[in-house]
Amino acid sequence: MASKAKKEKIKVAVIDDDIGFAKSILNFLEDYDYEAIIETSGLGGINAIKTENPDIALLDLNLPDIDGLEALKQIKQFKPELPVIIISGATDLKAAINAVKSGASDYIAKPIFDLEELLICIKNTMTRFYLESELTEYRKNLEKLVKERTSELYDKTNELEKTNEILKKEIKKREQTEISLRESIGLFQALGDATSSMILILDKDSNVKYANKNTCEVLNCHEQDILYRDIKLFLPVANEMKLNHIRKSEKIPLVFPREYELDIVSSNGGKKWIHIIINDINFNRETHRLITGYDITERKIAEDRQKEGGRRIIDALENERRRLARELHDSIGQKLMFTKINLELAVKPENADKQKIAEVIENLQSIAQEISLLTKSLYPPAIEKYKLTENIISLVKSFENSTKIRTEIVFNGEEPALNKKIKLNIFRVVQEALNNISKHSQAENVEIKFNLLNDKITCSIKDDGRGLGHKGNEEELYSGSGLFSMQERILQLKGNLSYFSPEGKGLEICFEAPL
Repeated sequence: MASKAKKEKIKVAVIDDDIGFAKSILNFLEDYDYEAIIETSGLGGINAIKTENPDIALLDLNLPDIDGLEALKQIKQFKPELPVIIISGATDLKAAINAVKSGASDYIAKPIFDLEELLICIKNTMTRFYLESELTEYRKNLEKLVKERTSELYDKTNELEKTNEILKKEIKKREQTEISLRESIGLFQALGDATSSMILILDKDSNVKYANKNTCEVLNCHEQDILYRDIKLFLPVANEMKLNHIRKSEKIPLVFPREYELDIVSSNGGKKWIHIIINDINFNRETHRLITGYDITERKIAEDRQKEGGRRIIDALENERRRLARELHDSIGQKLMFTKINLELAVKPENADKQKIAEVIENLQSIAQEISLLTKSLYPPAIEKYKLTENIISLVKSFENSTKIRTEIVFNGEEPALNKKIKLNIFRVVQEALNNISKHSQAENVEIKFNLLNDKITCSIKDDGRGLGHKGNEEELYSGSGLFSMQERILQLKGNLSYFSPEGKGLEICFEAPL
């Protein structure tokens, strides 16, 4: 048996009619320096065991020619010592148990999500096989050994007494070690309670094995209320997927560490926000889930207040723009118009300097046009009367006329009825993006794409300018009237905004929002 234990490679016979599954096992085992052979039928597997003489067999209960239990029976007839691990589906659990009673060494259920579990099963089975073989050999020689040792026992009395003394010392040392261990556990609990962070440890069944004092304070509960209970029972969160990531679920493979911000409800019904970090740790040959975290409720409240403040600032700016636009139109614009009319009347007398008066009229006309454009820029009056798409088209035409930058605009889908707030915010975002392009990008072409589909609007504004590689453009984008303004407006619509700027290849701003 010692020779088998020292073999460089252990040969595994895989008897399974699912060739894809069998090959995946073969490739996996070969990575761990095992030698594997595959047979897809019961009779073929029996013949392979006779000819190839494997060290262990993996046998599926469901085979196309003979029943797996029958194959096991025949294998045990000519090679009773061969370890056989049964592979069965969840519905074949009873048959797998019967197979173990009939001589199988172990069984593992399909589907196998973690082949490491299969490797451990094979190693344990082979270890047990070698131990049982050695035990059989040992029993054969036991009588002879007893006779030989009986005569030696008389000479070993003194040595036994010395050994007893050594054992007493070892026992005492072990007792001291246990005392130190209990003190270490107490120190760990003290440290856990002293930290300001939450600490939770879950076992393989997602039950709480440890919760420190701060965890109980954040969740507003007592330690005995949560220990040895599934975390789902006392930690309601808004997102079920996040809860599944906290719990151990084989269906959700995770890369650690993993961080989340959770919106939770404590035992007294209070709403809180916590930031958690999830890790897996190995302890006592088992994998446990370690969760550390801290309360971020105050930070979240401050962020909400900041967002509300940003919304109020934008609303105040819009109100001020509307007021200035009205004053420019109603006051200065009308006065310029009256002045223009009076000057036109003054041209009629024969003694008037018609050329100078004509120049003044032309200048007044130019000023009136600039004020009209400024008024529309401050607050577009057509935003309330016409569709968003019509206002965007008008804005793009004005942009092309004033900058001579070729601009292409595409709309996909039909525009639904939109309220003034949605139209104005989206109009302002496009307006701000075009302003940045005209001032800093040095672009020659702009492409704007709108999609109005499935109760959602998405937009892409892309130019072929110099991008964010130049300081002036980047500073303007990050200024209070640039990216911040655009982001705040899209956030008001419960959407999101992002931008991309490959070096030297222009800038693309994208946003989406529900309608």
